[in-house]
Amino acid sequence: FDIALKMSYEGIEEYFSHDWQQLYVIVVILCGVDLMFNKCTLYTNPLRPVVGVLRARKGRRFFEVLKKMMPGMTHSLVPLLFFIVIVMVASALIFDNTIQELAS
Repeated sequence: FDIALKMSYEGIEEYFSHDWQQLYVIVVILCGVDLMFNKCTLYTNPLRPVVGVLRARKGRRFFEVLKKMMPGMTHSLVPLLFFIVIVMVASALIFDNTIQELAS
């Protein structure tokens, strides 16, 4: 209801010019679809805090700062994630037999 009210006085183009409002609409739509099909918000329960964070001014500021930081963070996080995946695969290959022997 608050989305429709805000769209009516801001206008659709102005409303969707803010990135956090686009995310807010997506989360609300996902919750609505989940509610229609499952009769409860079974799959979208983890998204509930997102609505509260986006409605608070500090939450919106955090979202904007995070959005600006993401390009710089990807340069360091992508290699780290790749390293973690390599270690996981190597550990599974090396220690798989050991775990099965200990379980017996």
